[in-house]
Amino acid sequence: GKYGTRVHAAIDMLINGENVTISDTFKDPYGERAEMEALTFEEYHAVWTFQEFWKEYTSKHEVEVIETEFTIWSESLGFAGTVDLLAKVDGVYTIFDWKTSKNVYLGHKAQISGYRKEMVNQLKTQEINMVIVQLGYDKNKNGYKVNEVEDCWNEFDAAHAFWKKENDGSKPYQKDYPLQLSLVGVKKNMSKQTKVEKTEAKPIKKTAKKTK
Repeated sequence: GKYGTRVHAAIDMLINGENVTISDTFKDPYGERAEMEALTFEEYHAVWTFQEFWKEYTSKHEVEVIETEFTIWSESLGFAGTVDLLAKVDGVYTIFDWKTSKNVYLGHKAQISGYRKEMVNQLKTQEINMVIVQLGYDKNKNGYKVNEVEDCWNEFDAAHAFWKKENDGSKPYQKDYPLQLSLVGVKKNMSKQTKVEKTEAKPIKKTAKKTK
């Protein structure tokens, strides 16, 4: 997850017109380390493969970027998530999802289908395509793979129904702590004192030297 998050951050910079250098630093998305760190070789390679994907993809399609890395939520559908890129590809709304995994799983397809369902409500159109792009892909010479995704809303809805049934009424764990801590009932023995032995200083006799 940390690997994918840092790759996403670098890609967002590229799409928004910024350069990404091998020495650029990024923060730890989970806050385990306070220091900003440069991308690892694997992360930088994944970002490079995105550059190669974008170069080829935009040479074949007219791509109009609408918004990147934005959060959507739906109270009626009961979920929230982050869309990596919403664009118009040859005039058609398209949701893109960047993945650094080696395979595209049903859960990935269901996830982006959930995003599409909410975007249908917001954009008032059913004509929305979905694309999952695998980056750092090592099973072809390109280093990436483009997957056009069929709608899997029914699978998303079923998974959500199971989750809702098992977690109905549950709340996040919360605990309050006092602002100050102290101990009660601690008795101090004031009679015990460290004794320091004193020795009497003896006078030092000095003998004057005779000089000729």
